[in-house]
Amino acid sequence: MPPLLTTQKDIWKILTETHERAELFALLVGLLFLLVVVLVVGFYRGERARVLNGRLDVVRQQTASEITALLKSILESPQSVVIFALDPSYRYLQFTNAHKETIKKIWGVDIQTGMNMLDVISDPDQRNKAKCNFDRALAGEWLMLVEEYGDKRNRTFYEDRYSPIVDHEGKVTGLTVFVLDISDRMRIEEELRHSLQNAKQLAVKAEMGSRARIEFLSVMSHELRTPLNGILGVAEILSLTPLDNDQQELVQTIRDNGLHLLGMVVNILDFSSIDKDHESNLFDSEQILLSDFLDTCCEDIREFASKKDLGFRREISLDAPKHITGDARRIRQILTLLLHNAVKFTAHGSVVMRVSAANEGERQFVDFAVKDTGLGIPPETLGLLFKPFVQADSSYHRPFEGTGLGLALSKRLAEAMQGTITVASTPGLGSTFTFRLPLV
Repeated sequence: MPPLLTTQKDIWKILTETHERAELFALLVGLLFLLVVVLVVGFYRGERARVLNGRLDVVRQQTASEITALLKSILESPQSVVIFALDPSYRYLQFTNAHKETIKKIWGVDIQTGMNMLDVISDPDQRNKAKCNFDRALAGEWLMLVEEYGDKRNRTFYEDRYSPIVDHEGKVTGLTVFVLDISDRMRIEEELRHSLQNAKQLAVKAEMGSRARIEFLSVMSHELRTPLNGILGVAEILSLTPLDNDQQELVQTIRDNGLHLLGMVVNILDFSSIDKDHESNLFDSEQILLSDFLDTCCEDIREFASKKDLGFRREISLDAPKHITGDARRIRQILTLLLHNAVKFTAHGSVVMRVSAANEGERQFVDFAVKDTGLGIPPETLGLLFKPFVQADSSYHRPFEGTGLGLALSKRLAEAMQGTITVASTPGLGSTFTFRLPLV
């Protein structure tokens, strides 16, 4: 065993004379370098942390200053948004100027921080209601309520939102209340409800008046039609008796005027019954062979046109349906009126009825277009055509007689069958009336 080493010189001598001295020397140098690196990194990190902490302190100070300014602006806001906070004993922690002014307006109390809000509310019922809402929020519940405060003189409506204040441990330490004054909105809604109620009452009265008018026209039409049929019947019998030429002419005048008056009465009766028939679903639905149906519609019109030396023809396009479904009587009534008007208002030329298919999106229709070469209609009077008891020429000396009810009746019939009637006209060149009927 070698002797004990007692001096640094002996230690160094032994270390430098061993075969491992190079490795030991390198190890010592590495340890020293590592120590220097650790010291430098530690110093750098400490300096950096110090700088970062300084910057964070500045940011925290700026954020706290901004938050303080924001809270101050909210608390001093004069707007209708009311905010206040209470502790578990219902004492004020903080409140906005708007809340302070509201309490003073309603209850006449100048509130201060630390006052018990329940002591401020003098009305027992409203105090109990407020306490109930506060207790629910203090129990951790979130509420949104529309509430009314004050007496009839100072009646105010609020939209209240109650929220619990919770600390980092989850314990409720108070509550906040956000209140929005919605009194103006409630007044507007109340006025709107009254207006709607009045409008409904007026609508009911108008409906009753309309029904009364319809019933009156219906009864009167029936009452007028009965004696007219009697007059026509007597005139028909009288025409079969021996009469001279003058007497025959007088009887024919009675018949012509009687038939004209009967047509007017029938139109009035039909016009007054359209709404009732539509509501009661009294329109028939049957399959109609189009070509035969048009022959019957045009039979009388051909004779009428021939007497005025007018050309008349009907055209059915290749795409037109062979059959249609609807109320044959009502469809014939519309087509007869349009054809009769076309011949009546045409002095020279011709009248043509064209039947073709039409589409609106996925819906299919059949168009009955009646075109004439008559006087035409000025643009400023087109809007009057379909109004009841109105003619395009409403002057006293107008050349054509009539009630002006035919087109209005036809339009209402068409709309009751989910169809339309439109018109295109050029003064001096003629007009085209198109009755569009949906294919069911």
